[in-house]
Amino acid sequence: MVTTTTIANGTVITLLPERFALDQIPFVEHELLPFLIKNPERVLFDLSRTDYISSAGMRVMLGVLRTVTDTGGRVAVCSLKSTVMQVFIIAGFDRVFPVYATREEAFRYLEGPRE
Repeated sequence: MVTTTTIANGTVITLLPERFALDQIPFVEHELLPFLIKNPERVLFDLSRTDYISSAGMRVMLGVLRTVTDTGGRVAVCSLKSTVMQVFIIAGFDRVFPVYATREEAFRYLEGPRE
């Protein structure tokens, strides 16, 4: 399944593929690049259909996080399946990314006041 990237209320939303591994990286980067060059204020990674994420996929997400936060933006992750959440916890990504159960919760964070 391919990556889909859209914008809703000024937030770039990337629905990641079922298997986010090395073979999918070029497609995800190609999909995201036009949005990232515009320095978005908010990016949401939706992992609702992602069953597997490799370290290479996580590295792409980390690169986006750095790019967006370096310009004062925010990034969040939502809708992780339990197997993907376990990988996030083991890698410590649950302490790096704000993780939310639903898109709605993630939007509240992304659009909310800054701490």
